[in-house]
Amino acid sequence: MNGAVPAIPLDQISSFLKGTIIVSETELENAPYLLGNRSGTLLTDDNEEVFAKGIWDDDINEYNIVRSGQIYTDPETGEIVGLEGKHIGTATIVKRQGNNATLLTANIEEVRKGDRFIASSGSRIDSNYFPRPPSSSIEGSIIDISSGRTVGNLYDTIVINRGSRNRLRVGNLLALQKPDVEIEDDIGKATLGQQVKQSLGFGNDNIETFSGEKYATVLIYRVFEGASLGIILSAEQAVRLEDRVVSP
Repeated sequence: MNGAVPAIPLDQISSFLKGTIIVSETELENAPYLLGNRSGTLLTDDNEEVFAKGIWDDDINEYNIVRSGQIYTDPETGEIVGLEGKHIGTATIVKRQGNNATLLTANIEEVRKGDRFIASSGSRIDSNYFPRPPSSSIEGSIIDISSGRTVGNLYDTIVINRGSRNRLRVGNLLALQKPDVEIEDDIGKATLGQQVKQSLGFGNDNIETFSGEKYATVLIYRVFEGASLGIILSAEQAVRLEDRVVSP
């Protein structure tokens, strides 16, 4: 893979930049929640008024409707880096009475009682962003591919275990790299020390390691403290969970 910066077809990928967000358990628990709708049905269709309750920001009228999903765990440390907030749609406040609010929905799928309202984030890629490498060296892992799939490809979203605390920013470009290749050197003669270690079961020192192939480019479009979301801009091979995320 060469080091050229790929063109960003914003008109083609904008619809892919809506989906998963990452929230903390506390943030999700404290977010306003949906109680019901005017029709009294269990599910709410697009462009319908709904009733919700919670603590609202006086300066914000636009909210994402999210539903709790899987727990995101760092595969290297076991640390919980956030919860999946599945993007169900958006909603606009049309009336407020204290903690109670009436909102008009624009759904991707039907919303349910208990869905949460998270303030819309402005950290989306736009035409003013110039894609650039991160300011510091990055090496990390893929946590998830497009909400649960094990194989990904062009324009799929991946979740990685690096975020703002690793100095990642919206607009950063990263590369995906296949696992390192290990090859046993059965031609060169092992030293006496290596032979003794092998006889005692301490591993084979004749294994040589070669770096895995860089084969894909990822654009980071949302950044959280311990994790980030990236969209695959180019890929010469299928993307797999065991692949690494590295500086380009």
